[in-house]
Amino acid sequence: MMKRITGECWNVQDNLYRLQVKTKCELRSVEDMLPGWNCVSFGYVPSTGEEILVFEREFKSKKDWTNFTKTDTIIKLIELREV
Repeated sequence: MMKRITGECWNVQDNLYRLQVKTKCELRSVEDMLPGWNCVSFGYVPSTGEEILVFEREFKSKKDWTNFTKTDTIIKLIELREV
């Protein structure tokens, strides 16, 4: 089983959200966990060997966003906090 990824999320505008994760997982693995999300930026932390990946997605409503944060993927795989 994969170690939980730490992530931060924030509302950009209206129903557009960004999700930033720090992980040693391959980009493809994280993309597979987050269908419908687009990787819009990335970076690297030399001291830890982690990738920083920033994803963006538009939801139809605030309720859809809230439902997403309660999915098994988020609960089991990503330790998410809103910033």
